[in-house]
Amino acid sequence: MTLTLANQEKLWDLMKPMKVAMLVTEDKDFLRARPMELVQDEFDGKLYFYTDKDDEKNSEIKENAKVCVIFSDLENNQYISISGKAVVESKSDLIDKYWSPFVAAWFPNGQDQASIIEIDCQRAEYWDSTSSQMKVLYEVAMANLTKSKPHLGENIKMS
Repeated sequence: MTLTLANQEKLWDLMKPMKVAMLVTEDKDFLRARPMELVQDEFDGKLYFYTDKDDEKNSEIKENAKVCVIFSDLENNQYISISGKAVVESKSDLIDKYWSPFVAAWFPNGQDQASIIEIDCQRAEYWDSTSSQMKVLYEVAMANLTKSKPHLGENIKMS
């Protein structure tokens, strides 16, 4: 299942300024998360992250390709959760495509040390509550008065 073009555009608008996400993999009986930096300049339904060829997350992905990627922007109350299937790629053209001085700093032995985690995004959910503090207070007060939940923005599930 692939995200529609409209969904991809909305997600990219939210993700692009965040840049850093928590990548969640399964490590035997436990879930494990670690921060990862997006390297791409556009989003076509796939996410790309560099990884060291010898990193543990690579074997975790080979054991179970299902992953979750979580972005958050606390300042603007925006959150994204993306579920998909990951593969670890060592294709030099893909590594070359996103290589930069920033990436090179993490790989002192050069591109031979690097792989790319490619995630095919299959489901996503986002929360966009960029309301002002006054609106939040108003919504919370009204929810308490009417015994309902406050409406603080969009919450959309995509698949």
